[in-house]
Parts: sequence; structure tokens; C-alpha cells
Amino acid sequence: MHAMVLDIDVGPMLQTHKLLTSVLFARAKGYSRPLTAAELEMMNLTGDGTGLDMVTMPQAMREQVPTSNFFQRGGYERNPVAIRHNTVAKLLAVTDERMDVNSGKPGARELAAAF
Repeated sequence: MHAMVLDIDVGPMLQTHKLLTSVLFARAKGYSRPLTAAELEMMNLTGDGTGLDMVTMPQAMREQVPTSNFFQRGGYERNPVAIRHNTVAKLLAVTDERMDVNSGKPGARELAAAF
């Protein structure tokens, strides 16, 4: 499987399929609004169920709930982004911002053009 993930043709298809299963999971759980890129990334990063808990949380709660509630301790302690941006709202905001910045880089634009 690792060789397939590194393959330029198959790897993006596998990742796309994984993200699609997250969208389908959210829909199956009754969440019909389109997911933002950051929300989809949280589902990818923390697992569909845990990520959906972050996504479906009311905005007022996102401002208060610590990100540590959504990660296993070892993973959280090795994730400086989640530690520094220690509420759900802050983590989603910084993820959106970084995705916006990185999507403008040459490699990301080339990949988008290929698909």
C-alpha cells in the first residue's frame, strides 16, 4: 500500500476516495451542508466520527472547546498547530488560512490543473 500512496497516479486517487468517504459519512449522519476544506481536513486528521463532532459543534462552542478533546494524547502532544491553536475555532481558522496559502503554490496549482 505504501508504494501506491507514493505513486503520482494512484496516490491522489486514494486520497480523493478517502475524502469522499468522509463526505458520505457526514451525509449518512444527517449533515447535509457542504464541508469546508478545513472541516474535511479535521475529519481526515482525527477520524470521521471525531471530526464530525468538531464540524457539527455550534460556533459558540467551537470558541470554547479545547482541541485536546479530539486527539489522542500522544498525537496531540506532537501536533504544535493543535497545541498553539487550542480551541476548535482557532484550529479550523488556522487550517483554512494555511490551506488557502498553500493552494496558491506551484505544485498545488499543477496538481489541480491535472485533475
